[in-house]
Amino acid sequence: MSQRPKTILLVSASIGAGHTQAARAIQADWNSTFPRDTVIIVDFMDEQNSYLNYMIKETYLKMIEVTPFLYDALYHLSQGLRPASRRQNLFSWFLKKTMQNILATYQPDIVICTHPFPCAAMAYLKRRHRITVPLAGIITDFTVHSTWIYSEVDLYAVAAEELKDDLLTYKIPSNRVAVTGIPIRPPLAPETKVDFRELGLQHADNPVVLVMGGGLGIGPLQEVVLALDSVSAPLQIVAVTGKNPELARELNRSIKSLRHSVTVLGYTPLVRELMHVASLLITKPGALTLSEAMAAGLPMLFYESFPGQETDNASFLIARGVADWFRPVQPEAIVRLLTDSVEREQIQRAICRVAQPDSAKAAVRAIAAQLLTANQASGM
Repeated sequence: MSQRPKTILLVSASIGAGHTQAARAIQADWNSTFPRDTVIIVDFMDEQNSYLNYMIKETYLKMIEVTPFLYDALYHLSQGLRPASRRQNLFSWFLKKTMQNILATYQPDIVICTHPFPCAAMAYLKRRHRITVPLAGIITDFTVHSTWIYSEVDLYAVAAEELKDDLLTYKIPSNRVAVTGIPIRPPLAPETKVDFRELGLQHADNPVVLVMGGGLGIGPLQEVVLALDSVSAPLQIVAVTGKNPELARELNRSIKSLRHSVTVLGYTPLVRELMHVASLLITKPGALTLSEAMAAGLPMLFYESFPGQETDNASFLIARGVADWFRPVQPEAIVRLLTDSVEREQIQRAICRVAQPDSAKAAVRAIAAQLLTANQASGM
């Protein structure tokens, strides 16, 4: 007799786009693997779920925009919190009501968190024996912050072996950590043909430099584009401004006199296609964008990173030879990365060592194997 279909609850947070993108990647693969199950994504920071959580999110985003040094100080201060400390418990208690309401609404069989805030609330409820639902945490950066650490988490999925080692130092058992990579949609197959006109590109002859500012369109994209115009080699530029129409307007005004072709796109669902045709990515070091680029074999340069986890992401990948910093005063470095140079070959070999294009599938398999028995998984 087959078991009843399961309800899988993915709890994300709309602080940037990466946490939700990871949840969607898990959802897509779970639906494919276990088609009888119901997979739901909930935004823990949505105003409909909690006005207070929504205000925390808005404060967080404004802090990054206006006083990034303050966010950096808070990030590193909270990194020093001990697991199960009084402050950590207080923070978890503050978030628990929202999670209780979400659980009452969806009554899930498994909860998967792609952000530490809902993970904290779930861990608190398990610690107080309010719930017994299996809990998985998907760490969506190339670093482990202490706000992720709870003994009540039944399984962590992490980006690399080094992060597993970090969790072990926090006394998380080895069998509760799976190295899966950060969940992303798989890249397009190498033989996939992409319509350049659909992407707003003029022709397929000149190499494409993709400039991105994440889902929120944050960063000095205008300065990067203007610096790229000093590169003597032929190229075309695509600047993705995300959900930042003001930045898109500024860019469109400034590119009229440039010699290189520039296409300005807002928030777009065609990121995989853009990475498929691009020869180089210049971006802020958001972990989901970096994971997608590595899966596509795309060399990267980072412009000035934002404080906290993005600085850690940049340091992690630069140390492994996967990327470097963007330096506007060295346009010849762009030329080397756009051609079949030794430098480009070295970066692509490093990418092959770090990239995990099947990360969503690996995460789903690990969660199903750990949190569902063979006769419980409705799709098995």
